[in-house]
Amino acid sequence: MNDPHAARPNKLVLEDKLQALAHCYLELSCDLDRRGDKSAGGSSKTRLPLNEDVLDAMRDVDNLAYTYANQLRAETTDWRPPPQSQGTAGVLLALATRAGHFTLHPDPIVAFDFNEDVENTSVRAWRTARPTGITAVPLGIRCQTGDCPGELRVRIDRDKPLDTAELALWRPDAVCYLRGDDGVWKPNPDRDHRIDAKFAAAHATPIGDETTTT
Repeated sequence: MNDPHAARPNKLVLEDKLQALAHCYLELSCDLDRRGDKSAGGSSKTRLPLNEDVLDAMRDVDNLAYTYANQLRAETTDWRPPPQSQGTAGVLLALATRAGHFTLHPDPIVAFDFNEDVENTSVRAWRTARPTGITAVPLGIRCQTGDCPGELRVRIDRDKPLDTAELALWRPDAVCYLRGDDGVWKPNPDRDHRIDAKFAAAHATPIGDETTTT
């Protein structure tokens, strides 16, 4: 059980988390929209299977948003939920403006539960929207091995942010990525070496705009 004598959660931190969660919810919604569209190929009516993990994560966010929206509406006289057209993301953004209602709630358990619910829901939502937590940033440089058609990218783990001191000493590896027939860039299985990204950037010829990836 939460300790009622522990420090109360920070209102500004929770505002940021709720705003970020609203954007994450939109990312999850876009994933479902893509899967609901016809797959590439023109007249084919085949659809990509819906991702149950995405659906579950969105249900968790829905439950968080509307549970606390109902509580806020019941305990105040000057707050109303946003128009229905704004959906769950709009509710989260509206809740963010009143996060202090929960962090300063007369019942400290409510404050701690609110903080815990927002944190747990956010972690699951972001891990679902961006499963690996890793992004590959294009360097705009061709692979430096023979006539390999790949390009070099730096892999960054969002779950392990670097502080200023670490950043000054950071020498990331550049990994070769190839673009598959499906248009998705993936690590080149035939190029398992890693090149110092700063060295590569200083000694390689940039690729043209026609091969730049998104």
